[in-house]
Amino acid sequence: MAMNGLPSIDNMSGAWIIGMIALSLSISFLAAVLSPLALIPISFIHLARFGSLCTLSLFLSPHLTIAT
Repeated sequence: MAMNGLPSIDNMSGAWIIGMIALSLSISFLAAVLSPLALIPISFIHLARFGSLCTLSLFLSPHLTIAT
């Protein structure tokens, strides 16, 4: 052990290094998965007006063509 209580580089076991690499990879994977989910409400807020108009026109256009 080093003087500050942390394991020094020459005393680190391979399992500890592999564990730290796996932990960092899992954190980056979770960040990559969750970051688009965090953007979904923002995109819904920005596209709410335009999207609702588009969906209304898509749903109403077959009925309007049948009615006419």
